[in-house]
Amino acid sequence: NSSPHMQVRFFAANALHQKISKGDVQELPPDAQMQLLGSILGAMQSDERSQQEILTKLSLALVALGLFFCKDEGRLKAALLDNPAFLALRPRAALEFFLLLPQEWEKLTLTRAKEQLALQQLALLLPQVVSLIQSLLSSAENQEMLLRSLQALAGWCKFGISLSNLRTLPFYNSVIELTRSPTLCKGACELLEVSQRLSEPAGDLRVCVHCELACCLRGS
Repeated sequence: NSSPHMQVRFFAANALHQKISKGDVQELPPDAQMQLLGSILGAMQSDERSQQEILTKLSLALVALGLFFCKDEGRLKAALLDNPAFLALRPRAALEFFLLLPQEWEKLTLTRAKEQLALQQLALLLPQVVSLIQSLLSSAENQEMLLRSLQALAGWCKFGISLSNLRTLPFYNSVIELTRSPTLCKGACELLEVSQRLSEPAGDLRVCVHCELACCLRGS
């Protein structure tokens, strides 16, 4: 799996991510930016998608480009939600994108106005996130995928998922069941804890016996 071809693809994906992150994409005209987006999405769907390291770097490049689009109203929606290639990403690739975006968001420095604009646009992706997580919780191939799904959803809470929202989702009971799993309880409890911390007083929290996280199991 560490063939020269794979190494070349990894370094190319890494260089692409670095260039976008440093702002080189700003120098491109809008048409070229969209062509770059198409190239990244195409690479994420390629046969080499099974290489996790390459997929991660490509996803980071897509995240960086998506966050760049957030600076202008309507561009993120046009680039992703109105883009068949993005909507057709395989679950594993889509999950990698949704897992990494909240982490990269924390590294941004934006003015108050730009931050509010970006938050409004990122919130438009929430139905896509929820749909993917619902699908993965019911069909994930392994526990690692389940854990990453829970971690991704916890990251997106900051964009508009409160505990009351979470309780209305079809898979909420599945999340509660996962708090009883010795291997997955930490991910489930982190999701519950974050959703409550961002939206409600912490008065009814209790400590999980498995992971020792304070989460909102009481009354669930």
